[in-house]
Amino acid sequence: MEKTEQLHEKSTLHDDHLEIFSLLWIRNEVNKNEKNQNNEHKLRAIINYLKIFEHIDECQQYIQTMSKEDRSVLIVNDQFSRELIPTIHNLCQISSIYIYCSNENKNKQWSKQFPKIRAITNQFDEILTRIEVDQKIRMKIEEPLSIKTLNVDDEINLPTKKLDESCIYFQTLIDILLRIRSNGEDINELFYLCKKEYKGNRNHLALLREFQQNYSSNAAVQWYIHRPFLQKILNKAFQLENIDILYLFRSFIRDIYHQLRYNQYQSPVRLYKGQLMSKKQLNYLKKFTGKLISVNSFLLTSTDRETVINDLEETTPSNNMQKVLFDIDADPGEDISIRFANINLDYDQDDNKNILFMVGSIFRLVSISYDKDKRCIIKIKLCNENKPDLQQLFENMRKEYGYGETNLLALGYFECQQFLFVSFFQSPCF
Repeated sequence: MEKTEQLHEKSTLHDDHLEIFSLLWIRNEVNKNEKNQNNEHKLRAIINYLKIFEHIDECQQYIQTMSKEDRSVLIVNDQFSRELIPTIHNLCQISSIYIYCSNENKNKQWSKQFPKIRAITNQFDEILTRIEVDQKIRMKIEEPLSIKTLNVDDEINLPTKKLDESCIYFQTLIDILLRIRSNGEDINELFYLCKKEYKGNRNHLALLREFQQNYSSNAAVQWYIHRPFLQKILNKAFQLENIDILYLFRSFIRDIYHQLRYNQYQSPVRLYKGQLMSKKQLNYLKKFTGKLISVNSFLLTSTDRETVINDLEETTPSNNMQKVLFDIDADPGEDISIRFANINLDYDQDDNKNILFMVGSIFRLVSISYDKDKRCIIKIKLCNENKPDLQQLFENMRKEYGYGETNLLALGYFECQQFLFVSFFQSPCF
């Protein structure tokens, strides 16, 4: 029963939404007139979850209850801006602010002290455009990056069932998900999850129908990159280690793994990734310089350092957040266990390479320093399972849970599949 309770605590099926980003709009009218409805549909095409407030205190209370891993984009109508913005501006949950007003000039002077304000305009279409452009960068930089530290000496002899809070627990989870037997309905199960999440979102439902009709396993990476609704849900599920959601994504994760394996990058490469990180997380990581870390999500990187830095400079961190540039040394060598591949992004206008790493990739934390522009530079080097210290750890893990096809019983979550079908699939999608 204890395992089941832990499972329910990690579940987000009961949450309002399954993505990290949300849209909050505080305005003096919440009525559903045609103009408002059209604007709401356009906003949801950019960020699915939209919550509308009529009173400042309601908005403040909602923001205060948000997880520190969640991020919100805030639209404020003019009459609320001066009172609300000073109270929430420095919260890490607030990513960007857009003021919709009748008089731009009267707001420009006082708003200069609040760098998260991205636009002040009386044209709602301009707000839509700015949010859409900015959101592409926010997804790259501001979604929290889940990093776990790994002390091999401490964990090598620890039974896997005792590793719930460790790096190896997550490695075990991914290893089992990759080996779970397919029931032939995997993609349909995922479709119904997304159908429920995007109810009423015409844009996303159209993409979802395309996914159901046209998805093929040899194009999983392209779906992950070009249809961000999949990426958005997965990123939050990885962040929370939400077994319910990850189980529904099992075939999709496995398809990405095999596609990365088939297109494995063959030569050494230096890569870059921009990220906002909390100063608390950075101080914690500094203690593990020279140790191993695991990135517990798919990691999208670039060979173009300048472009990554430019994107990073477009962000405005809260006081407790820091701009970070990951400098990554990746050499596949002869180790077939490392999975990362060059992917083609249609919207790239140059020959820069974008490299995707498999979820759970392990790196050595080489150093943490700061450049002249006060950016934090984290140098990491890709590691492989065949190093003697890691090899024993993974061998112990696989001995305990087996080498062939498996199911979630291997993790001890014997009620997980029953919980999924009772609590989710029996509920109506519309």
